[in-house]
Amino acid sequence: GELAGVVHLSYIVNFAEQTSLDWNGRDIDKFVEPWDVCPNCKQDYQNELGLSTWQMSVWYVEIYHPREKIRTLEAFDTKLRVLAV
Repeated sequence: GELAGVVHLSYIVNFAEQTSLDWNGRDIDKFVEPWDVCPNCKQDYQNELGLSTWQMSVWYVEIYHPREKIRTLEAFDTKLRVLAV
């Protein structure tokens, strides 16, 4: 139903935030992946869900890592991949 998507998005964001907190600062793919790929089926998020996770990743970077430009660039790269599908 309609509520399931909201619950699913909140789960994704929570998982991505927690995973991003553990990022080692070296392998940028480890930072991007939880915002970009489903941890269960390993498929990229697409369409509206892909755009929603992108928006949340940009928000996360702006709030928690405002000085780390590489994370900002990676968040925008994720959006470009979503739009290209």
